[in-house]
Amino acid sequence: MIGRALIRTVGVLVAASSLVAAPPKEGLSLAIELKAPYDPPLSMCTLVRTDEPFYVVLTNGKTSTIFSGKLERAKQQIYPLQLDVSQGNDHGWISDNDVYELKLDAAVTRPIIVERQNHPTHYERKITLSQHICPSLSDGLSP
Repeated sequence: MIGRALIRTVGVLVAASSLVAAPPKEGLSLAIELKAPYDPPLSMCTLVRTDEPFYVVLTNGKTSTIFSGKLERAKQQIYPLQLDVSQGNDHGWISDNDVYELKLDAAVTRPIIVERQNHPTHYERKITLSQHICPSLSDGLSP
């Protein structure tokens, strides 16, 4: 089954993501906000399912942001999330990855570490996992 989800972001970034998945056992909304000192915040929200990889690409002009990862089943109400984020264009890419321990409706905010030395280290990301559907998914799709 292939599902399409409309993703709205802060500013001008709008993209579509595709989820390739078996029939849903448990669907959750994953919201991610990237905060940078000189860029406007970048936000996205998409449907994820436990134990199934996800991949979302947002494009603004020549710059692309790729979110990918996998949400694992909850253990004692904590969902481990492997998250990879890459941003770049023809001039180069930066990327980082980490494992987050998420509780439903409790935002996790933490600085990110990137693989390039010339990239500022005062970037942050805010990640929220919820049982509520993303606003962009509920009002942007037709059945």
